[in-house]
Amino acid sequence: SSPRNRAAADAATKLAAAGYVSVRVFEGGLEEWRQAGLPVEGPGGELPEAGEMTGLGSVTLRVDPAESEVRWFGRNMNITHTGTIGVRNGRLRFEHDALRSGSLTLDMNAITNDNLTDPDLNRTLVAHLKSDDFFEVEKYPEAKLVIVEANSLHDAAPGSPNVMLRTQISIKNQTRPLDVRATVERREDGRVAVTSHLDIDRTAFGVMYGSGRFYEKLGMHLVHDTIMLQVRVVAGE
Repeated sequence: SSPRNRAAADAATKLAAAGYVSVRVFEGGLEEWRQAGLPVEGPGGELPEAGEMTGLGSVTLRVDPAESEVRWFGRNMNITHTGTIGVRNGRLRFEHDALRSGSLTLDMNAITNDNLTDPDLNRTLVAHLKSDDFFEVEKYPEAKLVIVEANSLHDAAPGSPNVMLRTQISIKNQTRPLDVRATVERREDGRVAVTSHLDIDRTAFGVMYGSGRFYEKLGMHLVHDTIMLQVRVVAGE
């Protein structure tokens, strides 16, 4: 379709590998053909890029907890633990097709682990995470992510981060700022999907257990300070 599209070159490479000897690539593609004023047949028209936000307008969308997911990753020197945190509710505000603000509320009582297959070990770890060693969920049942400001990254390729988010993260009633890149896409069903990767220093929110910055001689109980979150939010009217 244009010099930016590798599809023809990739096809030529595969044909050559399959034994074809007379293979040529029209490098300028349909774009160059049209610029030269040469004739074309068929109805024409451009296919929209996957995920385009055109037509959304200005609207506030509700987050669908059933389709949204927050996945956590925590590490020590021996193992990476993974699991999910429940999504309670949220909203995304769009103005003129562009994300501008929003919020996401997490249910800390719904934290899970999915890498420990032994039921007793799994229950022990989840109880540990819910206790006052970590997130004190009885006292602080919710965590929150607020999008204070969103700015489009206009040169982003489809499927790559296309928005810079200025956010505030609240855990255990302590709020910290965090700037993250996110990918905002419109699905075929009209709803919007937002995906992002966040690295959080848990000690900034008073989660000190096993941190080498605050305790000595931890041995096997040393826990890395960074918690990684993979966030996928699906929202619609």
